[in-house]
Amino acid sequence: MEPSNPGELSRLSAEIARVVADAVKEALAPQTPPRQPPLEEEKSVNMSRIIDSLSARLALFKYDPEEEATFENWFVRYEKLLDEEGELLEDKAKARLVLSKLDGREYSLFANRLLPMHPDNLTFSELISKLKETFKSTSSEFRRRYDFLQTSFTGGALEEYTGTILRRFTTSRWKEMTDDQVCCLIWIAGLRDESFADIRTKALQLLESKTEITLLELETKIKRLLEIRDDSQRVGTSKVKPEINAIKAKKASTPQKSPPSPCPKCGGNHWSRDCKIEKVTCNVCGKDGHTAKFCYKNKNHSKKSTKKFQKKKISVVAVVQTVPPKRRIYLNIPINGTDVRMQLDTGSDVTVINTRDWRRIGTPPLVKSSEKLMSACGNEIKTKGVFRCKCQLHGKEYEGAAHVADTSTLLGMDWMALDSSLLHSLVDSPDTCVNSVQVTNKKAPLIMCREELLSLLKKSHPNVFKSGLGTCTKTRATLRLKPGAKPVFRKARPVPYARLPAVTGELQRLVAKRVLAPTNHSDWATPIVVVMKKNGELRLCADFSTGLNDCLQQHQHPLPTLEDSFSKLNGGRLFTQIDLAEAYLQVETDPEASELLCINTHLGLFAINVCHSE
Repeated sequence: MEPSNPGELSRLSAEIARVVADAVKEALAPQTPPRQPPLEEEKSVNMSRIIDSLSARLALFKYDPEEEATFENWFVRYEKLLDEEGELLEDKAKARLVLSKLDGREYSLFANRLLPMHPDNLTFSELISKLKETFKSTSSEFRRRYDFLQTSFTGGALEEYTGTILRRFTTSRWKEMTDDQVCCLIWIAGLRDESFADIRTKALQLLESKTEITLLELETKIKRLLEIRDDSQRVGTSKVKPEINAIKAKKASTPQKSPPSPCPKCGGNHWSRDCKIEKVTCNVCGKDGHTAKFCYKNKNHSKKSTKKFQKKKISVVAVVQTVPPKRRIYLNIPINGTDVRMQLDTGSDVTVINTRDWRRIGTPPLVKSSEKLMSACGNEIKTKGVFRCKCQLHGKEYEGAAHVADTSTLLGMDWMALDSSLLHSLVDSPDTCVNSVQVTNKKAPLIMCREELLSLLKKSHPNVFKSGLGTCTKTRATLRLKPGAKPVFRKARPVPYARLPAVTGELQRLVAKRVLAPTNHSDWATPIVVVMKKNGELRLCADFSTGLNDCLQQHQHPLPTLEDSFSKLNGGRLFTQIDLAEAYLQVETDPEASELLCINTHLGLFAINVCHSE
């Protein structure tokens, strides 16, 4: 179709030319690529997805050593998952992921163990190693093997029982046992009687220190222990009774079969806890537990009801002549205005007046004594009674009680304690006698004497009683190894979590006192044993029986027998017991011995600079 006029033709040509020009221009323009996310953002998104995926699949770790829920078993379960699916993760990200799967109690315990270091400062490999060490199995190899032998079916699903057998078989490493190890296991397990408790303990120590020990070697060492125990029993039951001059008798502790007073509920002759009447209320005071008849607020309370239950106190009198007559000390003591010659006796807790002197001072009225005087050999000493009187000591007037008996007139500790100057003069006197009377139910004068003596000794010898650890300057401890001895290095034993703070504090205290010195390397190492003292404190003992003792040359020094020791005490007058605080820690060791005396603890290695108890 042709255009109808020339104007329309020119307009159409111009339109076509414009469209072609636009198409050419668009074709020649550079193409703008679509916007893509940055590489770092994509990587971060992928890491977050991986961490979220792994966190959802990893179970929370809770430590339970009794059920073998250790970190090593937990990590074995998820180790391959972390390696394969967490391949793109950095070590720090893996470490944070593992820390996030620790339960609250486990994380607190682990963080405290690492102080002053923070868990985030550890690499992934270091973190896994520390976690395995902290949350490991607390049962010994012997216990795991013994539990495997004691496994029994107690009901439930057979599948669970089968799994228990396989798990205990694997954890006990039964396949790695030698014939001797099996025999030793059965041999120790057969010592079930309580009389063999010490033998079992020693056998387990030997088995732990030397895993390759044979049954014959174990038998030889245990037989030696039995011989030593038999020798100890022979010494303890020796019929030899060495003679000594000083006698200190004590009140016999006999069990009380009947109550000291009638039952406050019913008045019967039985204990209140055994009364059939469960609850009773007093009409006088309104309190529970007794009736009005036995109420102390009741003025009509009958004293006869408790009279038959009263018992006499027993006092012990030990008459022993230990001082020659010419060395005895006598003092003229005014009693109620009359001078009485009395023998001074620091061994007597009470003052005794004989009948003749009692008559000289005017026979003051006597009161029946509640104390029963007994001689050292068990014979009763009859007394006429006891009276209160006034006495003068060093010009000062005091009031005291005196017993009247047919014995020597003795000035006892109850009167001497009244005058401190007299007590000090007795301490300074070399001829102070320890002679005759011991009363068990009057301890106050004796305690006062001890306090005065202790105060005087502290003032006279301040260097001996000063606080802190002393040092022996006369000698040093030396150790000599046997020819060909090889170093023995034992790993640290696990410490119960309840005692960790106390053990750590004790180690730090010994380091501060320079008893221990931290060290980074040692060829010798022995584990420690934590012993609880009677006063609640801890004593750290090194178990050198794990290897060092067998490598040392024995000190050939003869020990005295009991007969030799008691024969040297024959003729003695004063006896005392000296207990040095931390005595072994006051003897230093030479540098060569310190290298051998190294302990392995949960805080690392420590060299011992002094003699240490085993």
